Amino acid sequence: MRKLLHQSGTLILVLLISLTACAAPAPDPEALQATIQVAATSTLGAQLAATAEAQATEVALAAALQATLDTQATGVAGQTATAQALITPTVTPPPTLAGVVESGPPDITVLTLAEMNCRLGPSTGLAVVTTLGANQTFSVIGRDATSSWLQIETDAGPCWLANTSNVEPSGDLTLLALAPTPPEPTPTLGPTQAPGILVDRPNIVDCNGQNFIAIPIQSTGGLTFQSGEVTVTRTDTGAVVGERNSNNFFGASQFSCGGGNPSLGPGQLGWLTFQVKVPDDIELRAVITLCTETGLRGDCYKTAVFHRP
Repeated sequence: MRKLLHQSGTLILVLLISLTACAAPAPDPEALQATIQVAATSTLGAQLAATAEAQATEVALAAALQATLDTQATGVAGQTATAQALITPTVTPPPTLAGVVESGPPDITVLTLAEMNCRLGPSTGLAVVTTLGANQTFSVIGRDATSSWLQIETDAGPCWLANTSNVEPSGDLTLLALAPTPPEPTPTLGPTQAPGILVDRPNIVDCNGQNFIAIPIQSTGGLTFQSGEVTVTRTDTGAVVGERNSNNFFGASQFSCGGGNPSLGPGQLGWLTFQVKVPDDIELRAVITLCTETGLRGDCYKTAVFHRP
């Protein structure tokens, strides 16, 4: 505003000098005032118009700049979305095959047809975990590589049962997983033959239409035996075909058919009898353990004998 007043004053001064230089008669004060006012108004209007035009130009430039920035921002956002889509992997679920149903381990059981030992592992050289009665059913949870031993679940925990003719599995054993097996025990140094024990050739006898093996055994030393166990295997395949573990272990004759007396004293002869489901023309090997206390405790001695047809 000061600039405008200064310019107006300058213009009025110029007009006054011009009038004086021409020696014109003194102007009418009112006319002079009107002329000055018109000139000032005209100059002020021109300046205001120029200022408005400049401001409009600035506004237009600002709008254009904002539009450019918006366009660039939109482009960057699109590029970011595209890059994100390229980086983020697309997970495609695997196809579902119609009619295919996933299943767990097979539900296979085994029925014991006679009294049998269930051991710590798939070997007659491993300890007995529990003795199973006849006509009992157990869940099978594993097997060895040849399915000649089955791992079952019992009240005493998991243990291994020989897959002999004295058991009846309920399904295809090859569907079972192979179960881990404990290592065989390291044999200890010392005699393996029992002192004062005489074992003779076994016989295969008929007990009510079933094949029983009868093994004659005599205590020739000064020991009294009160318990024992015997395991019979085929020599051609190594498969267990029969076993017995009992305190009343010693029969009075080869036709005791599983019965027995509680002990075998010095000089006495007894018979170990139990069922084997094999033809009588198969060669068998019997491993016998006798102990001086019940429950396979005390001093135990082991010996072996063959049945050859």
